[in-house]
Amino acid sequence: MVCRSNRQGWNYRKGQVVMLDERRKCSCGSGKQREAQYDGYNIFLTFTCEDCYTYKISKFRPDIFTEYQTEERIEPED
Repeated sequence: MVCRSNRQGWNYRKGQVVMLDERRKCSCGSGKQREAQYDGYNIFLTFTCEDCYTYKISKFRPDIFTEYQTEERIEPED
């Protein structure tokens, strides 16, 4: 599947035209803009909006939002 976007923010896929903003809405059903959430080491966790942030973040341990202790070394990507 080939996806192409132009400067106006449109996405063309298999003969369909989809606004990129439509794809960035949160999956919780609120219709609001989603935002990526990361842990203390900048590892992706989930997408949230202001409506579902508390619910989705509550599924993770609170200590992962700081640089937590691990048994294996976490090295930054280049």
